[in-house]
Amino acid sequence: MPKPLDPKCKLCAKLPTTQAKVLHRTAGDGCWNPKVCHNRRSFYRHRSQKNSAEIDSVTVEPPATYFAVLYLSHLPHFKTYYEQYKNSY
Repeated sequence: MPKPLDPKCKLCAKLPTTQAKVLHRTAGDGCWNPKVCHNRRSFYRHRSQKNSAEIDSVTVEPPATYFAVLYLSHLPHFKTYYEQYKNSY
């Protein structure tokens, strides 16, 4: 299961980078990590655009005829088991 989205990072992604660094570096609350935050901010900014891409609807009509495939398999041990079971009564 994916990790839940961080509401603090969502709000931070809306800010300009310079303002976010001031608020979240050591002078702020200390959560700024340059190795992670750039990619995370980009993900949060573009997330709504990627999720809002419209999907074309496709209409699929049922086939005119239906068919089924039946696989019959002979199990060699079934016959011996059945005979043993039948002879036990």
